[in-house]
Amino acid sequence: GQHALEMVLLTLRKMAAGGLHDHIGGGFHRYSVDAHWHVPHFEKMLYDQAQLASAFFDAFQITGDAECAATVRDILDYVRRDMTSPEGGFYSAE
Repeated sequence: GQHALEMVLLTLRKMAAGGLHDHIGGGFHRYSVDAHWHVPHFEKMLYDQAQLASAFFDAFQITGDAECAATVRDILDYVRRDMTSPEGGFYSAE
């Protein structure tokens, strides 16, 4: 219901605003090393980018939320720029 949607949006927004999200290079770090999600473990996995892009895109489709759309673009731009091989494949991690 509506309450579940609000919880999902709050979680996604906090993830996008926090240390898991690489605000300079784009994409998301794998996990945080502190309880407040401020200090990331500096590793980015392709499967995390895929899952988070999907989650933010679903949230955008349901709500029309511009922040979710911007985060999807950020993730996909990062994957295209930094995780795509010149030969056409993808790197599994950075």
